[in-house]
Amino acid sequence: MNEIYRIKRAIIENILSDLGRMQYTEDGQTPEYSYDAIESPYKILHYNDYAFKSAMGRLRANETVDDILQMLKKKGLVDKNADFNRVKFRKLSHKIIYNFLVPWLSFTPVMERLIYMLTYVKQPKNVMAIGISSGYTLAWIGSACDLNRTRIYGVEKDGLMLSIAKDNFRRYKMEQIELHCGDGLEYLNKFPDEMFDLIFIDTRKNIDILKTAEKKLVKNGWLMQHNASDIHMVKEIKQFLDFVRDEKHFSYSVLFDVDIRGLELSVK
Repeated sequence: MNEIYRIKRAIIENILSDLGRMQYTEDGQTPEYSYDAIESPYKILHYNDYAFKSAMGRLRANETVDDILQMLKKKGLVDKNADFNRVKFRKLSHKIIYNFLVPWLSFTPVMERLIYMLTYVKQPKNVMAIGISSGYTLAWIGSACDLNRTRIYGVEKDGLMLSIAKDNFRRYKMEQIELHCGDGLEYLNKFPDEMFDLIFIDTRKNIDILKTAEKKLVKNGWLMQHNASDIHMVKEIKQFLDFVRDEKHFSYSVLFDVDIRGLELSVK
């Protein structure tokens, strides 16, 4: 089974109100919004507008992620009492932003909060992150875990980026995370099958990495893929999405279409 999560109408209305106060349009008026439009005439917004989705990913992140958590509970993917520490998240947000050197950043506030929440409620024992760049994504994952109980592995083929990641984690005091410089597929193959509760992929879409990742996940393990709805990666991501949305491989897959890049969560 697969589906697409889109932000609810009530949250959209709050975002439109925010945009109006921010003088999103030249005349400062709240933009007109159509929930059903396919093409967007001038000054009429709809869900798939690139500029609107960019703004959407930076506004009302807390409401969006709380709504996603409720959806996960209804689907039975997490315990009905599952929650995450919002106070800790706010403190970590400042700490990560001020301590991390990030040469290039594609994460919106809603994506940061979403990945933190998903990791927190999953509480994995073993985590693999492929394509960690400077470590920013991995910081949100690692911050949601108890590093005394969770083993986290990260791989990055760019040596310069990996050295920046190591410096970042040293400043952030997350040196328990094991970092490796090299090819993601080769590194993943060093581990036994059915080892990881959570695998995060944020690299070029190599179908062999995906097929191997499926084998390395435990039953009911989670696979997360960034850039799942990026319009600039439609052709590249198609093979990936076809694979995870096939029930022969994953029992459930949902696209969180909450900003211009999106996140696919697949449950083995």
